Amino acid sequence: MFTSRKLSITQDKPVFYVRYIGKIETFISHGEGATRVPVQKLWDAAAEERHLAQVSLTVSPSGLVMADIEHKGEMDFDIQNITYCSPEGKVNPRIFSWICQDPKTKKLQCYACLCSSKEKAQALALVLTRAFQIAYRDWKKMHDRSARLHVQEKGVGSKKTSEVVNRPNQNGDSLRRQSAEACNSEDLVPTAV
Repeated sequence: MFTSRKLSITQDKPVFYVRYIGKIETFISHGEGATRVPVQKLWDAAAEERHLAQVSLTVSPSGLVMADIEHKGEMDFDIQNITYCSPEGKVNPRIFSWICQDPKTKKLQCYACLCSSKEKAQALALVLTRAFQIAYRDWKKMHDRSARLHVQEKGVGSKKTSEVVNRPNQNGDSLRRQSAEACNSEDLVPTAV
């Protein structure tokens, strides 16, 4: 009844082959409809599909790399500079667009590419959204780890003496206030009676 399939999971970054429509300055960084007007302007000014440059978009947790297949040029978009992405279904369901802040000028640019199908545009948006989630998770882990190290360097958890406050809480346990030398906060730590 059931057949077993072997699925190989690789570390390869997803690559999408699309046609580059162009970029235009925008003033809205994110939100539903943020790319609609800029993409409409790009689409209205675009050449026929066969005359658009063929590019590959490689997605990773570090960002997006757009490589021109014919001219061998590359543009890197760091994940922290990408503010929004979406398939632009209102203009053309095959268009995938993203907004990126230029790290030098701090201006927002809207980029648009034409995918081979509506499903590929949606898949590209989902993959980049997942890359955002992975990048945020990794950043959060690193941030939490550095915060813990910073707190440890300040002396939290050292074996300095603590004053005990013999005041029972709701459970009948006494509360121990850590000394100011051991902790900068006024946290109350429950201890058994």
